[in-house]
Amino acid sequence: MSTGTSVVEPFKLAKRGAELEGSIAISSLERARQFLATDQGVVSYSVAFVFDAEQRCVVKGKLQAVFSVICDRCSQSFEQDLQADFACSPVQNDIEAKDLPSDYEPVIIADGKLDLNQLIEDEFILAQPIVPKHQLGSQECIEIASTTVENKHNPFDVLQNLKLKKTGQEAGDK
Repeated sequence: MSTGTSVVEPFKLAKRGAELEGSIAISSLERARQFLATDQGVVSYSVAFVFDAEQRCVVKGKLQAVFSVICDRCSQSFEQDLQADFACSPVQNDIEAKDLPSDYEPVIIADGKLDLNQLIEDEFILAQPIVPKHQLGSQECIEIASTTVENKHNPFDVLQNLKLKKTGQEAGDK
């Protein structure tokens, strides 16, 4: 399991056609943890460093993780399975980034070096669903939602009780 910073030189690795595999503990992904229910689990990755037809350095990768998130429907945690592919190209500045084909996401690097752990964390965050939810019709969501509805008090019950009391008083006044 990878820990700490994993700085690589993508252009040198692309010359060799290098492929790297590893995993990063979710607990070490500071920015990603804020979207999760717990910090348990790992993000497994494999990345290949290549040059495309235009001799552009490209980092092609795959992520796989199982992690816990909070369902937006029922507010209960559940295990989310994530598998994602990405392709990015290291660039020195925004001008180079604008020249990239739409197939590649730009990754701005300094001094020709790329923090692989940061890249994996960025791609992990981008691959997560915007609104995490159990699958539609999930038994967990249905059970929680029905229990919540049964236990929910109607805020207009107070007004209804006042109306009934007033109506009762008017009937008693006659």
